[in-house]
Amino acid sequence: MRRLSSARRRAGSCCSTVLGIEPQAACAEKPSVELGRIASARLARLALAVALGAAATAGATWAAAHGVPATQPEPTAPTEAAPAPLVVPDVRRLAFVFAKGALEDAGFAWRVRGPVHGYPANTVVAQSPPPGAAVVDTGAPLVTLTLKRNLAYPQAGEPEDASPYAATAVKAAAAGRDRSARRLASSGARLLP
Repeated sequence: MRRLSSARRRAGSCCSTVLGIEPQAACAEKPSVELGRIASARLARLALAVALGAAATAGATWAAAHGVPATQPEPTAPTEAAPAPLVVPDVRRLAFVFAKGALEDAGFAWRVRGPVHGYPANTVVAQSPPPGAAVVDTGAPLVTLTLKRNLAYPQAGEPEDASPYAATAVKAAAAGRDRSARRLASSGARLLP
């Protein structure tokens, strides 16, 4: 087998036609064509990368010149809507056993104040906060009850003077806060800001 000189390979003549040698063994043009294809593919990729880099740089320059923030602001977690205010039920003139049930069902804690204790048959004569007052659901807002003894029934058993669970502070609801705050303050309830 004969080898072609480097000058002849650069000239582009095919050794199989000029010398009559088998193309697989001695053709110098085939490898150069393949190398040319690889080089042109790499050159095309490099050109694409340069073009993309230039476009990104131009976009960043434009954004900086026009005051566009570099990053998107972090999405915030959805805020929970404020809980609906609780409305204090009217338990005046009810037997204590029914009054405490109505308050517990509405989400309130209760406490008895005054000389008459929490026996089931006693009657509620006053409450604080007043009926209809809107308060924030702080867990179990406290309603204070004043009772009157029912002489028709005996005071038997142990009195219940406080709800079975801990009371939380009474806080006027934001909607209509001024009116509710005045009503709560006039009733003697303590308010938190």
